[in-house]
Amino acid sequence: MARVIVPFAAGVASAMGLLTADPRFDLARTFVAALGAAPWEEINALYAAMEADGAAQITATGLAGQWRTRRLAEVRYAGQGHELSVEIPAGRLGPESLAAIERAHAAVYASRYGYAEAPGTPLEATNWKLEISCGVPAMAMSGAAPVAGGSVAKKPRPVYFPECGGFVDCRVHDRYRLAPGVAVKGPAVIEERETTVILLPGDEAVVDRHRNLVVEIGGSA
Repeated sequence: MARVIVPFAAGVASAMGLLTADPRFDLARTFVAALGAAPWEEINALYAAMEADGAAQITATGLAGQWRTRRLAEVRYAGQGHELSVEIPAGRLGPESLAAIERAHAAVYASRYGYAEAPGTPLEATNWKLEISCGVPAMAMSGAAPVAGGSVAKKPRPVYFPECGGFVDCRVHDRYRLAPGVAVKGPAVIEERETTVILLPGDEAVVDRHRNLVVEIGGSA
């Protein structure tokens, strides 16, 4: 039996995710270089410029907290047309950094394609990237308390269900008045401001402690 979870306020979940996600800036510079003979000083200068740009953007946000940086580059075997994003070591880069980049690229390549070329196969990098993010306190997400008073059931209305051969006078429920533990059997409609949930004949939804609807698909009709 399949199970579907419909979060409380599902229609605005993306907006809530945006508001609770860690702030992050992504910066990139295009500079194609063969890594076996890379101009590391120019690459270091690219990262220094991105770090300065990122610091200016951080200052503009006014956000407090510990900011973290992560360096990446889009790397490919010489002659290939597609790159993979790999980690770039922290600190000043030089010829001694090549081995770590080769290992990182080989690991990503093998996870994607199931194998990697022999160590020492020439590599090229095309884009150099910097991620700057700030951790924010975790937000406890829980559904609001059920609305007190009033009736959970709204006026029934006809809803077309092919499973029933046509229109059925369907029970309609106010989701804001459904308390944890309440079960609703289909066919039924559960309404809220952002989302309308349709329970087909044989489905059953139970409200969990976070006010999510846990729907068992095709249960007892």
